[in-house]
Amino acid sequence: MRKSLNLALSAALILGAVSLALPQSAVATSVAQTSGVSALQLNPQDVVPEVVALGITPVIYKVTTPQLQKLSYNEDKYALQINIGHVTAEQFAKLKSLYGNFSQVPYDSNKAYDLVDFLPPAIQATVNKTFTPKNYDTSALVSMDFTDDEMTGELWGLQKGGVSFITNCWGTTIEVLKSLHSRPANEANTYILSWPGRWDTGELFMDTKYNSTARENALRFGDALTVWSKETGALSIQHTALILGKNLVFEKTDTSEDDPYRLSLRADVLAKFAKLFEGKEIIRYRRFGPEKQPIPMSNPGSGFFSPELTAKILKAIPGLPLDSMEAGCEDRLGGGCDLTYSEMRILKIEIDAKTGRGRLSGDERGLKQFKPL
Repeated sequence: MRKSLNLALSAALILGAVSLALPQSAVATSVAQTSGVSALQLNPQDVVPEVVALGITPVIYKVTTPQLQKLSYNEDKYALQINIGHVTAEQFAKLKSLYGNFSQVPYDSNKAYDLVDFLPPAIQATVNKTFTPKNYDTSALVSMDFTDDEMTGELWGLQKGGVSFITNCWGTTIEVLKSLHSRPANEANTYILSWPGRWDTGELFMDTKYNSTARENALRFGDALTVWSKETGALSIQHTALILGKNLVFEKTDTSEDDPYRLSLRADVLAKFAKLFEGKEIIRYRRFGPEKQPIPMSNPGSGFFSPELTAKILKAIPGLPLDSMEAGCEDRLGGGCDLTYSEMRILKIEIDAKTGRGRLSGDERGLKQFKPL
């Protein structure tokens, strides 16, 4: 059985300090390591100066596990653990306000709090978890006979790319952003699992109906960090993260089964993509808010193929989720759109009656893909 992140950290701290190479993004004050789990203590002023300004000195660790060590970039190989400790009722109220007053965790003078307790339920529901991707093989369609009328671009895209059930960085950011701003009653507390198309996502993050430019020297909770490149000639979105504070973000690092939903240092996100794109990346910050339109709700499509063609496809590949897919465009080498299909599952964010934290509920086909770090 895999230990939770907190249990792994506790085990690491019992062992005592050892020496590890320090990251450039923050100054470490102590390190502990055991059973492949290491915990590097950071200066709270370098991570959450907004919290320190409230008279609170949190204990912060960069926690690395064997699973996170599998990731390609050093900047991805950790999750932040931010222990707030005991707080006064006044400090509790100020912490809730600092992160938008969305948390429903109650005050208890005897409780030692974690920063996650003060974050929005949509973050509480996924942080320190991973999502196991699933791919549906559609290669059987290649050898099938289709009429000219059936052989559309949509079918060709299905033959070529299959269907994936994957969550990624911008899908994660979008779902949290949706939860931060008022929505119709039938959309409240909805959490969608899918891979929104790159082209549509890029348009969303630059559409002034939904957001505006935020200045790097004036970032605030709820802003979005976006990373872009021009490798294919056109501006293409590559990554997003949600700003929690000047130096702190919430993100999903990438799409593999080892990529975490985590709290991380904004400086590490920037360093990773500066390395990846050799300094040619474009960083933009976007601000969503009540003065803008709410982000449109995505819905699974079921009309990509005619009923007859749908039956033909499902006879060849039973279980293919043709009634719960989202179509999108990926950048094609040399330009243009490669059609992609992503399975979409719609969950709900509910509040745990015991802890007050947000958690996901609903479709078991989506829930079972989540694993704790």
